[in-house]
Amino acid sequence: MTSGDDEQRDRDEGGTHVQFGPISGENVVASGRDVHDVRQQTFKTAPTDIAALVAELREALEKHENEVEDPEAIRESADFLEEELAKERPKKSVVDSVLGGLTKQVGHVASLADAVARIQQAVAAMF
Repeated sequence: MTSGDDEQRDRDEGGTHVQFGPISGENVVASGRDVHDVRQQTFKTAPTDIAALVAELREALEKHENEVEDPEAIRESADFLEEELAKERPKKSVVDSVLGGLTKQVGHVASLADAVARIQQAVAAMF
């Protein structure tokens, strides 16, 4: 049962208060009174954000192409990453592997390494 304060708040907010035990699931986070569908929230914005970040990587590569060993391999990895992330259910292990490869490919070129790090952060928010 709910307390009188909770019931009043629910009436004021137009909602219904439901009390339940622990919830676990692949795409659900339960915290106190709040339950969120993580996949629904993160996938709404993440692909667009990541596409923009990959575009930034490509732009940085154009400027620093002569500073890396194999710029074409970086382009191919970026293409593959975009293809994998465009899937309905991208595989985290594949994405992590591609990002690891990109990290090695860009080496110590600061603007490229920074672009890959930002992509990694955005991807981490997806999964």
